[in-house]
Amino acid sequence: MDASFEELNFYKVNKRYVDFLYAADVSEHGFSCVPRLDYDASKKEKFMCGIVLRIGEYKYLAPISSYTRQQNDNVLLYDSNGNVTSSIRLNFMFPIAKNEYHLFNYEVEIDERYKSVVRRERQSANEQRKKIRQRAAKTYYTVVAMVKRGCAPIWACNFQFLEQKCLEWEKAHAKK
Repeated sequence: MDASFEELNFYKVNKRYVDFLYAADVSEHGFSCVPRLDYDASKKEKFMCGIVLRIGEYKYLAPISSYTRQQNDNVLLYDSNGNVTSSIRLNFMFPIAKNEYHLFNYEVEIDERYKSVVRRERQSANEQRKKIRQRAAKTYYTVVAMVKRGCAPIWACNFQFLEQKCLEWEKAHAKK
């Protein structure tokens, strides 16, 4: 089956893995676009939910965000009334290591009030899945070309650097 027709689902990711990518990126580049899961010690840790896409030989997690302004590197998600509820931040997507993500079971993990919102966001993502995949690939290859020219963007993850870190993580955490 053509991958552009495959249904999109929401996934959660291992915080330790995200922290590893973030720290490696900061250490190498002085900053990171890998989303944080802990903004403030006094606040409850947020979970990261996103869709998994294949780009080249890697799977990428593209995070769902409360950000609701249209930009070239995101796709807005809508409720049943056509109102923007969130977005998929393609400029903040990162390679996801094997065994470091799992299907987000929103039927169990969130309160009743919010379930309908998440169901509708997932439906909205699936209605736009071809656009999401095309925009993700465009974002990826634009950033890769910029990095090759020596002008790494500050508005997106350095995808190839994070791919190397993903491989390091998988090697260090391979089940023996």
